[in-house]
Amino acid sequence: MIYLSSLMALEGGTAFEEALRRTGAQCGVEVFSFRYAQAEIDGLKRRIEGFAGHPLSFHGPMHTVEMTAAPSTPAWDALFEHYERAFALARWAGGKSMVAHTHERRITTEEKPRRMAQCRENLEGICALGAAYGITVRIENVSLPEKGIPLFDPEEYIALIKALSSAQALVDVGHVHVTGWNLCALIMALGEKIGGFHLHNNDGRQDSHDWLFEGTMDAEKTLRLMRRHVPCAEAVLEYGGLAGHTADDLCFDIERVRALLER
Repeated sequence: MIYLSSLMALEGGTAFEEALRRTGAQCGVEVFSFRYAQAEIDGLKRRIEGFAGHPLSFHGPMHTVEMTAAPSTPAWDALFEHYERAFALARWAGGKSMVAHTHERRITTEEKPRRMAQCRENLEGICALGAAYGITVRIENVSLPEKGIPLFDPEEYIALIKALSSAQALVDVGHVHVTGWNLCALIMALGEKIGGFHLHNNDGRQDSHDWLFEGTMDAEKTLRLMRRHVPCAEAVLEYGGLAGHTADDLCFDIERVRALLER
């Protein structure tokens, strides 16, 4: 199943909604919010009601949480508060999965061991909380260069996913391209633990969330790897925006991805 991230529609316009209308139930929506603040929940519900008839998944909060936060701190309280609000919304909407980031902060060499251990502990708690709402947590690879040293390198990320029995991996192929990870090795190591992919492109240096066929990553090779090894994983087009593009462009990408995944 191909999903569209509502991230790309945050800037407004009608291309996102028009593409959904044209594709119908054959295309899902990954609901995106940076915060899941209490004040925005009613607005998010109204927006989600506009996605009726489309399968739904969710992306967890980012700007209001830090997965490496120490217990009994305001940041730790905020982490669980905002995720619980997001899980409750996802259950209300009928969603079954939610993407989680391992960290938002910059990581230094000195603090990495402590932050890694705290991240895993917090993810265990977030996964348990998600399970109480019927939501599977999908952990994304977000150890990007602008975040300092990798909190999880490829081997550590694989070990993290395998250690959390109730979690899945969300492999972001744009992040893989920026960090120079080996996508084939990652897919082979994780296999059916991969619940989905974020699809976008870039120049190999910055995480710009360009359209899938408009960067230096070989998109067709990426899709062939997905088709060969994890054909049941969800594919989410996570473009940074729609500026300069139309609903025709978005529908063209959807059909091109579908054709390559089903070939």
